[in-house]
Amino acid sequence: MNIFRVLASGRQPMREEYISAFLAYLLSPKMDHGLGAMVLATLLREIGQHAKIPEITAFAATLDPRLRDNLFEDATAGITVELELPYPVGNSYGAIDIVVHCGDWFIAIENKILGTSLTVGQLAAQYQGLRQVLAKQNLTTHKVLMIYLVPAVRSEAGWSLSQASTEELNIKLDAGDHAALVTWQPTNEHSLAFVEIVRAILGREGRGEIAPLSTEIRHTLLALIDFALGEFRGYPYARAIVNGAETTAQSVASLLQSEEVLYVGVQYGMAGVMRQAWRKPGFANERLSTATTSNGWQYLPLKEFQALARWAMDPDNQPLNGIAWTGKPFWSPQMYLVAKAAGDGIWVGMRGGLEALKAMSAEEIRDRKFWEISDQRRTGQWFTGSEFCAVLEAKGLVFVNPDGTP
Repeated sequence: MNIFRVLASGRQPMREEYISAFLAYLLSPKMDHGLGAMVLATLLREIGQHAKIPEITAFAATLDPRLRDNLFEDATAGITVELELPYPVGNSYGAIDIVVHCGDWFIAIENKILGTSLTVGQLAAQYQGLRQVLAKQNLTTHKVLMIYLVPAVRSEAGWSLSQASTEELNIKLDAGDHAALVTWQPTNEHSLAFVEIVRAILGREGRGEIAPLSTEIRHTLLALIDFALGEFRGYPYARAIVNGAETTAQSVASLLQSEEVLYVGVQYGMAGVMRQAWRKPGFANERLSTATTSNGWQYLPLKEFQALARWAMDPDNQPLNGIAWTGKPFWSPQMYLVAKAAGDGIWVGMRGGLEALKAMSAEEIRDRKFWEISDQRRTGQWFTGSEFCAVLEAKGLVFVNPDGTP
């Protein structure tokens, strides 16, 4: 049994506050999990090594438990953890999910479990707010580490890092302060993932490098890994009722006419719709899974499914609009076709912006599996679909099918 999935299986999705509370529990050495400061020390050590911050790596080493140590100095006694620390925002207040105070460091963690909850400029506002709080407490000499814990983006090619997440770290920091990005799920381009940190702790126990964990804690940590890799979603239950009987599938033709509040499941999500429906009117005869709540990235809101399916079946005559573009659903041939149809109505984001795209070779562009897309321009590193297509065409890249075939 996975208690996280069970609790997330109700009508409402799992709230980030609950995951933050459990994370704070793991980070506090004073709790009854028996892990001491191991989770905190492992997290800081990985951040220090990954981001090349030697002072954090050295500080993390002081948190490791030792049998023979200074009898009159408890290395963990000074570690305190606070949930929802308030900070001033004009005439109101904001809140930082988790703040850990240990030694000369204040470690602030902003936790996100859904990509839709990412807020532009939030990390910078929290840093400035925390610095104001520390100034009022006469703690200005303490150092700050801002940790942005975010979900990776899932597509048919696997997990990848969100450009919008990395841009949040572009904040002005005082000397000695640092900011780090940690994803929940492991990705190819970013090696710092909380799932891997938990796996490392479980691996150390399995190799006898640390004391055995209790059965309850080991099971709970495994459940957390499963929950994170399942995009923090509950168990999928069939809820749709038609003529008094449960159903999990409807024809595409009926879905295109429907005005229900539904989610449509298609293997590989948006990319899957394009591949299955591209210039195929017969796609209307297919039957697809439906649900009243989203069961993951492969379930599309009905209105967006309708817009994408109509266009894909008849791209010469149907417009491509009405979609709240987000994430990294496409690889290069699909991205080109979508950008060609949507033009200035979509934005593509990548590190380095348009100049970085121009510097890529045709082969690198052709083989790229992840293109981040949005319905709004987030920073100067985002460019329009029209600009994207112009660069590809200048390099001789023109795609006519979503699978890249001629």
